[in-house]
Amino acid sequence: MKKLLTGLNIYNSDSQRFDVGNILIDGNKYKTINHENPKISYDVHNYRNHYLYPSFIDSHAHLLGIGIELSNFSLKDVDNKNTLRMAILTQNTSFIILRGWDEAKLGFFPDKQFIDSVIPQTKCLLIRKCGHIGTCNSALIKELTQRGIHEMDDSDYNRGILKERTLEQAMHLVHYQKVDISSYLSKAACELRKTGITAMHTDDYHSNNIEDLVNVMMNQKELRVFEKINPKSVEELKYFIRSDVFKEKTNDFASIRSVKVFLDGSFGAKSAFIRQPYEHTNIKGVLYMKAEKFAKYVKICEESELQLLVHVIGDAALDVALEGFQQSISSYNPLRHRIIHLQMASEQQLKKIKEMNLYLSIQPVFYTSDYDMALKIIGKSRMEEIAYPFKRALDMGIELSLSTDSPVEDYNPFKNMISALNFFDIKTAFEKYTAASAKAAFWEDRVGKIENGFFADGFLSEKNIFEMNDLELSQFKPKAVIFNGEINNNHISD
Repeated sequence: MKKLLTGLNIYNSDSQRFDVGNILIDGNKYKTINHENPKISYDVHNYRNHYLYPSFIDSHAHLLGIGIELSNFSLKDVDNKNTLRMAILTQNTSFIILRGWDEAKLGFFPDKQFIDSVIPQTKCLLIRKCGHIGTCNSALIKELTQRGIHEMDDSDYNRGILKERTLEQAMHLVHYQKVDISSYLSKAACELRKTGITAMHTDDYHSNNIEDLVNVMMNQKELRVFEKINPKSVEELKYFIRSDVFKEKTNDFASIRSVKVFLDGSFGAKSAFIRQPYEHTNIKGVLYMKAEKFAKYVKICEESELQLLVHVIGDAALDVALEGFQQSISSYNPLRHRIIHLQMASEQQLKKIKEMNLYLSIQPVFYTSDYDMALKIIGKSRMEEIAYPFKRALDMGIELSLSTDSPVEDYNPFKNMISALNFFDIKTAFEKYTAASAKAAFWEDRVGKIENGFFADGFLSEKNIFEMNDLELSQFKPKAVIFNGEINNNHISD
């Protein structure tokens, strides 16, 4: 039966105002109407004086990573040695992997010596919250060495420090089965929907079989997923294209038409590739590839009509990305190739981004959570002049969308919105979290707005979120979430 939602204040994304009226959900689509037809039988839901918004679309996160974190113990709240020790000792697996530690919160750096003192025999890997550096014990280093996995990207086996590609290879020692992929996706999707997120641009090809990953994503109906495939080499990308990983991989719940590559690491690991060294060091970070090689990825994606997304945090990595794009990109970027993160950029670099019409996926919440650490490692002048250039990018008319990079940060969109207020007004932030994120995935004609013919995705509130203060926003949960035409109440019945 068709659902008629009455008495609503419906958010109009174009005018950024509320239209008072009713809306019909016909199957899984919205149908805008001015009044109900008495000849048609409706399932009527009275939402007098409630507010209806389009749901959030996180434009860069890790869906399965969220599910894994929800299924296991997280180190995000661990703030001392004893608690960390107990967290390790209570794990009952042959390979312990725990994620989320932050040395500032812990009060120390959990190196090999510490982990060996806790658990010397069982392989143990502790991954920092950024996901770009981890620490491990001697047992795991022995396994890595036996497998021919050597130190790369400033990794240091003497201290048990694994960075970037060495860390990734260590994580690949664990392989998730198809049933695991499905379970993690389901758990994550359930929690995401409760917050008003019904779509996510996600990067999940790590410890998974590519065929299993694609199969699960294309057959699930729990979230709208825009999957980014991260090939480990140019040859693997070519293989994926030949083997039809991307061919006709689109339905109402998933789209697999994007490729992701890394150019550098993170601030937290001091592996973001920057022009001038980190403060009080001679370290400039890690560069995964030079511009000529990156340009090959661009060229292949252009030829196969695939969208390319590139992880860039440091300003020197951005130089490489821009040079690579300039070598191979089509005029004005019809495939909407995108830069993820962009935590440092000069005025000249932003102008080049605008000239090529490159898109951005940014994480305002990084500014809040990493501010003290970033200030310490790159210094005051760089923080003020080139770091977190989100408002400057907006003012220049660069296309951008909001994201959390969860599980690096909390997936809660309202906390991210609060951080975004450092750069934008709240309605601009909301637009970048909804309609702009839809556009980044070429789905601007079906999600991101409450419009006739769009998928019936959204959330309901008894209050106007644009009038809430920071505390109210941080504690806010939608009264109900609509996904694919189904209304799920979080708290109270309508």
